[in-house]
Amino acid sequence: MTLSIFCFALAVSASEIREFSIPTLEQLGAELSRRDAMAARASDLVLTQHPELKKGPLLEWVTDLSHPGSVYWIVDTEPEATPVYKVVGDRIEDIRGKPLPVGVQTRYRARRNAIKAVLPKLNGAYGAHYNFEVLNDPDGSGFLVYALAATNKRDEMFIGGHFRITVSADGSRVERIDDLSKGLLRFKLERDKKLELNASAQAVNSDHPVETFVYSSYLYHIPMFVGTKDKAYWVVNDGKIHKFTKAELEAAGHNEKK
Repeated sequence: MTLSIFCFALAVSASEIREFSIPTLEQLGAELSRRDAMAARASDLVLTQHPELKKGPLLEWVTDLSHPGSVYWIVDTEPEATPVYKVVGDRIEDIRGKPLPVGVQTRYRARRNAIKAVLPKLNGAYGAHYNFEVLNDPDGSGFLVYALAATNKRDEMFIGGHFRITVSADGSRVERIDDLSKGLLRFKLERDKKLELNASAQAVNSDHPVETFVYSSYLYHIPMFVGTKDKAYWVVNDGKIHKFTKAELEAAGHNEKK
């Protein structure tokens, strides 16, 4: 049985956000998905082998895509962060007392400052918590830090609630914060029902579906159909953003009438 979900505008207001080309949005969404999956696997591994960390100070992470790909686990202490573990594949390395690589230090600084700046704006609806990922800014300087609304419950799905924070190249200065959805929607998942997200109206002032739709499509393994401000309709699926042509929309409407 298919559970069809229709979701519409998350808010009536809209504001300008940073725009990227469709290929760049697809790349950002794919990288977000990859980094988020790396962090999730590393978290499961670390907490399984070190359950005492569940009662200790909050661990934060920085994903590193340099070969073979690593996740650094860090305790946010002052004046400098304290490295704890480095996860590479299925191997955990104790890095307490060792300095973080310079590039990881800079990414962590960007992450920390982005969190401080965006914290008052985060959406706590439905008990949402936030994961933070640091990507290189496509313009060639600085970073994009993403605040991704998340849930630990297997029977629900979140759409929206995400933010993109642009940070300077040294990680010290937040340059802008883009609210990528203007709200958060929750859908309950039911056993033995296939989820199908049929329609979503994007509430931000953008000509294309934003990259977090690509991320969410990967995360929940579903296509997402998005309407934009110019009354165009798009599908986000398998990492690609496709704009429906008039002929495709007419064909879809014809098929629904049959």
